[in-house]
Amino acid sequence: MLSLTNEIRSVAELMGNSQDLQFIETANNRRYFGVHKNAQEKLDFSLVRNEIITKLGLDANIRFVQVIGDSGRFSYKGTLQTKHFLNSHLSDNDFVLWGLTGKEDNVLNVREVNQLVTEWLRQNPVRFNKALANIVDKTCDAIEKWGCSYPEEVKNIFYVGGGSTFGDDTTSSDRLTQVGLLCGGGVQSGLQAINLMLLGVRIYGIYNTRGENNPDTFHKGLGEYLTYFSAGEFLHMLQMSGAKTREEVEQFKAEYFKTRYLFNPSRDDASTKQALWDEAWAKFIDHRLWERLDLCSFKDVGRTIDQYVKGQVMAPQGHQKRIIITGAPGSGKTSVTERLKALGSCVINEAATDVIVAEQRKGIADPWAQTGFREKVATLQMARRIDAEVKPDDTIYFDRSEIDTLTYCLHLGDYPTKQLVERVQEVVDGRFYSTTVFVIENLGFCEQNQVRCEDQDEAVVIEQMLLESYQRLGFKVIKVPPMSVEERVEFIRLKQQSNL
Repeated sequence: MLSLTNEIRSVAELMGNSQDLQFIETANNRRYFGVHKNAQEKLDFSLVRNEIITKLGLDANIRFVQVIGDSGRFSYKGTLQTKHFLNSHLSDNDFVLWGLTGKEDNVLNVREVNQLVTEWLRQNPVRFNKALANIVDKTCDAIEKWGCSYPEEVKNIFYVGGGSTFGDDTTSSDRLTQVGLLCGGGVQSGLQAINLMLLGVRIYGIYNTRGENNPDTFHKGLGEYLTYFSAGEFLHMLQMSGAKTREEVEQFKAEYFKTRYLFNPSRDDASTKQALWDEAWAKFIDHRLWERLDLCSFKDVGRTIDQYVKGQVMAPQGHQKRIIITGAPGSGKTSVTERLKALGSCVINEAATDVIVAEQRKGIADPWAQTGFREKVATLQMARRIDAEVKPDDTIYFDRSEIDTLTYCLHLGDYPTKQLVERVQEVVDGRFYSTTVFVIENLGFCEQNQVRCEDQDEAVVIEQMLLESYQRLGFKVIKVPPMSVEERVEFIRLKQQSNL
């Protein structure tokens, strides 16, 4: 049986210099759709799409979804966020296009976009029947020389040959696409996003997934971490800027690049990246694509709580201990607080759950999706916080705090209102809560119900963001591991006695 790289070379020989779309089925039961890089412009891609549907026996109305984004590794949090994004936007009814080779780091547990798509496909191996991996001739080097991984399970491949390198296949993959998913993305992803906008394709995306001090952003020559162009960030910020004329767009671009590098100028592919950007920007300007930014829907998932709330929490004054218990949805947090209450402790119930129940009684099925929901939660949390100050109890447990509310807002990629930020700033400045917070770790599953819409993947992201928020504000975080409710309660009590 041929290795994949030898199989690719064999397919290249069979294709030769043909200018027509080729279909080749190999002894490894892989199906290749191949075209010479110089022949892509001549193809009618509506016909190519139909040919793929026919050859693979797909539903005639299947949706072709392409995933593009950073070839560099995401941060741990960015990896979780991108995984959740893909799970939210891909379905078993989609036909997925993605880059074959990826990178994974099992020590830091981080990934880049192609590897995350591969892992999504592996969740249900049947999905490989409805997926098309994009490759070029340079893919062989990525596997043999650069240590990139690829899924042996791949069944369908779109191969752009003729001595092709990375980026030469974008004409084909972009013209096949009916929906684009953009995960951060550098210069090549920017060109692809612009190609999709030219075709009138809807794009959904997230950005700011690399995190701080990412090894892939370190410039050895300068000895520092650099901030690079992100396609999703650039388009979203331009969208929010309200620029309406070419002059305003050019001015925005100039301001943007005062604080960001387009690419790493010391890398071997710098000239290629510059050529791709020049092509992308020429298309953007010539076709006035800032007028089509309504095709794009992006979320900034990299913002952190200390960008809005200043200062560090300090120990409260007075004898009363006000202890926050938090955790991801479905972690068993409420079971813990209910047990504490049953044992006679004073517990302030989670405000978000009470707001959801009250709103659902009014006939609102999804209160969390309504404007002003988080402000209602924060207002109720503030009221309960004020009431707690006059309680006689020496120790009061709070099921979540205003910090959770702002963290959820950032998790969803929304921008917090002034009112919400002020509520959290009051918490930090007012020295109300104890500086130790207990985080109930997730159980490895998350059961959805009437007041909980999150799945396990989202719960893991939320847990990571809660940990980050409390730590950034100066809290000492104690993780409560998975065990019985009684054991968790005893764990909290023992830690409380030794730490508070």
